[in-house]
Amino acid sequence: MTTDLAAVLGGGPMPPVREVALPPEAEGIFDELVGHLSGRNLPDDLPTAGDWDVLVAQTLAYAQEQPMTPVRDLHEDRVEFEP
Repeated sequence: MTTDLAAVLGGGPMPPVREVALPPEAEGIFDELVGHLSGRNLPDDLPTAGDWDVLVAQTLAYAQEQPMTPVRDLHEDRVEFEP
């Protein structure tokens, strides 16, 4: 179900909307909220912005190495089976 904003405002003026920069910990705060609402236990020490930077850098390095590429995709070998 969708609601038209103009209908909700009752014909009044549109509120001003502006984009703002979020602090580095905003994603962690949102994750805490979702976890709390879903009943998930949260850790005592939450990761810092620096911790997230390390995780993202290591994940990128891992993905660039492509260790998940199956060997069969790297070689054109044919195997024939006889019944």
